[in-house]
Amino acid sequence: MGGISRMNGRKDFVASSLFRWGAIALFLASVAAIFVAVPKLRGGENGSVVHITMWTSGEKLNYLKDIVAEFNSEKHAVSGGKRIQVQAYTVNSGPQSTYLVEKIRDGISFPEGITAPQIASPSVDHWLTRVNYLTGVQVFDLASTKALALTPVVIAMYEEMARALGWPQKELGWADIIDLARDPLGWSAYPAAKVEWGKKPLLAWTDPNVSSTARSALFAAYVAASGKPAEQLTVQDVHAASVEQYVQSLQGAVDHYFPETLKLQTKIFQGPRFLHFAPLEEYSLVWLKLGLVNAESVPGGKAEAKPLDRKMVAIYPKEGTIWHNNPGAILRNVPWTNSEQQEAAQVFVDYLLEPAQQQKAMAWGFRSANPKVDNGQYITPEYGIDPAKPTKLLGAVDPAVAEEIMSNWQEVKKPGVVVLVLDVSGSMSGDKLTQAKEGALKFIDTVSPNTHVGVVTFSSGVEAAVAIGPITRNKFDLAGTVERAQANGSTALYDALKLAIQMVDSYSLAGEAIRGVVVLSDGASNAGTVKLSDLIGLNDAQERPVASFGGTENEVKTNLHGSRLAVQTARQIHIFSIAYGKDADLDVLRIFSEATNSTFNTATEKNITQVLETFGRYF
Repeated sequence: MGGISRMNGRKDFVASSLFRWGAIALFLASVAAIFVAVPKLRGGENGSVVHITMWTSGEKLNYLKDIVAEFNSEKHAVSGGKRIQVQAYTVNSGPQSTYLVEKIRDGISFPEGITAPQIASPSVDHWLTRVNYLTGVQVFDLASTKALALTPVVIAMYEEMARALGWPQKELGWADIIDLARDPLGWSAYPAAKVEWGKKPLLAWTDPNVSSTARSALFAAYVAASGKPAEQLTVQDVHAASVEQYVQSLQGAVDHYFPETLKLQTKIFQGPRFLHFAPLEEYSLVWLKLGLVNAESVPGGKAEAKPLDRKMVAIYPKEGTIWHNNPGAILRNVPWTNSEQQEAAQVFVDYLLEPAQQQKAMAWGFRSANPKVDNGQYITPEYGIDPAKPTKLLGAVDPAVAEEIMSNWQEVKKPGVVVLVLDVSGSMSGDKLTQAKEGALKFIDTVSPNTHVGVVTFSSGVEAAVAIGPITRNKFDLAGTVERAQANGSTALYDALKLAIQMVDSYSLAGEAIRGVVVLSDGASNAGTVKLSDLIGLNDAQERPVASFGGTENEVKTNLHGSRLAVQTARQIHIFSIAYGKDADLDVLRIFSEATNSTFNTATEKNITQVLETFGRYF
């Protein structure tokens, strides 16, 4: 969690030995001298300490950890003289809101290892408004809450793409993405477009239930669709046919959803063949250019930080955008904090707004939240940023409307068609299969209600197959097949995957959908009749096509990469791969994902449930 250790208070000053009046007088004189020499009260000399905990979204901890250490070493105190000690660690924005609602409204304890906070600092304050609304408790006084660092939500684009759309002479926004997505010609309608981009626009979108940026961008899209100021948006507006059609058109440009930022960043590093538009916080462009972003060098590769080799620019949506204000929100009216802790929290918040601390925030690409401090060196066109923007800002959406938008998103988001392919070969016996089954059930429960799902289990051949159907109708059939699976036999990975691809491709559904296969395997293919080259178009290290390849030659696989699906399909299909355990064929599972513009994960028995649950959010 990146917690900051608490410092121990000094030992109590013991004066019990001062029996004589002369000694007492000498003692009082020395105390008076101290107060003359140090007019600003510093606490802790009597050993008393006020402890406060700050939850912060992860990006801020990069600079906050040093600030916290400095603050603690400087012995700041509350008015009663007690020394203030701060610890700060990452609890991401969505979970902050969820944990507080569950604790205050439902009486559910915070997760293990999570200390109750006195300060909450999500990326943006609409998470705080949500807590007040859902609990019915005025936990946060939004009117008095101070911003700690500023960054607007932007549409990040490669500069060459933005120029092809007419930027900077033309202001761009959500409507331009919608027009591009609706146009049958796609990018080919723009003379400056490049062949490597592909014809179809590719919009990235993360899960707005946990992602601040996705949530803010979704609010902005609904406001743009309504044509109203944000604060006037109503529940009825959310369900208006024109509004739903607008948002559906925007979501129609989504290639597939990203449950986490790391996967989205990986696609940015893989270039414009894989991603064209991404709602991001403005500071992300600074991180990309400076090499501060962790991204997987190849699907399934080790996460590493490196500079982006193509320039991206921030598009400030012409329809308006939202400041992410990174509030320093002090909790009130909750049983685990008191007035003394609230005073201590205010001292620390004020400290964070001092120029020296603001400079540290700006060194990470944020804008200053102190109007007396100019923005730092990175808010410049060199980093794709316009210091004069944003000029059109959106107000706050009513919390009841915000909840309705989140509910409605499940209806307007792009639907999914997916088959979960589960390895049940003999090597999966014992706890390995037990945990995989639990993860598969989580996957089934996590996918959106407008997703259509099937299941294939395999060992020496296909063991069972449940036809694709609406998850609202067939989830118990899917779960039953998973629960009945038993480990036995060999690993006919390629045969099972070919069947799943055919199932996804042939499934009839009106309109566009995200079509994919999620495959989990703990070993190498060693049975069946299908070869790797029957499934995937392969190239060697010199980009020469490989005509035929069985997929079992270990000394060769490391030098191959996937370029496309070799199976003839009518629709684009993604293969999302999960390598389960140390014996999984990492290279083959990597090849599946890179050939289909998809993602790859490794998993163990300890985290397979979480990994499969996360993959459910791709649909």
